[in-house]
Amino acid sequence: METSARILRILLQGPGPVSGQALAAELGLSRTAVWKGVAKLIGEGVDIAASGGRGYRLIGRPGKLGPSLVAASLSSQWLGRPVHYFERTDSTNLRAKTLAVAGTPGGALVIADFQTQGRGRLKRVWRSPAGRNLLFSLLLRPRLELRSFFRLTMAAGVSLSRAVEELTGLRPELKWPNDLYLGEHKLAGILTEIAGQAQLLDWAVVGIGLNTNAAPAEEKCTCLASCCGRKIDRLALLDAFLVRFEALLDEGLPAEEIRAGWLELNQTLGRMVSVEDRGGRVSGLAVDVDADGALLVETGAGLRRVVCGDVLPA
Repeated sequence: METSARILRILLQGPGPVSGQALAAELGLSRTAVWKGVAKLIGEGVDIAASGGRGYRLIGRPGKLGPSLVAASLSSQWLGRPVHYFERTDSTNLRAKTLAVAGTPGGALVIADFQTQGRGRLKRVWRSPAGRNLLFSLLLRPRLELRSFFRLTMAAGVSLSRAVEELTGLRPELKWPNDLYLGEHKLAGILTEIAGQAQLLDWAVVGIGLNTNAAPAEEKCTCLASCCGRKIDRLALLDAFLVRFEALLDEGLPAEEIRAGWLELNQTLGRMVSVEDRGGRVSGLAVDVDADGALLVETGAGLRRVVCGDVLPA
């Protein structure tokens, strides 16, 4: 973690001023390094007051994101590091894929306050107002076969639903293949993109757009703030998600544990559905998902395994 983020983590812990000498001693730095770290925070828009003889203190919690604030807010061990923050970018997934091709190790977080080309599956546009919602992507390099990559989407969905429940008391359900819903309204989408060879995954980018404090203009969308009646701390929610997702990654993405969690939260099974996939339309009763996340649909012609597609009411 950079010096600025380490300083900010200390300042976030209490309302009183902390002297430069105390910061230097706690962090094992020189007073000059502390001064440079504080200057970097101010440059990122963090409002810090410096009083002679007393030290530094925050003037309220920062109202906008920034690389140091994001890094200081995370308690995960490796997931979400390093932080690549953009006030405005085309797409966090595109940025993360660029990092992947450049050989960046797994764990990197790309997070933005606004995307000009945010998108979901099948190149659908994902619009979100600036500075309100949680828009981020993770670069991962798990030891995983290509055919099992959808396990990442399932694990991310389970982790995100449980993080939302912890912070808000709401329990989003999972709609196959990649969405979170509150009732009949969409709350979040997950876009996983991969590359690999010889049947093994080289890298994966898991992108998430979560309607935290504003609902996009699209119909049948909702946000957590409107459901809870209060503003939601985006970084607290991000941290809760990363801790859970990291634990599943550290365990090697256990197929049955992830599947059990997904089954507990799903809103797709037990319904008559019509699924548009590359081979056409499959209609019938959604009865199960297998360990790799494929949807099993009971049709008049027998059981069909659907690897990808859009679920529509039958």
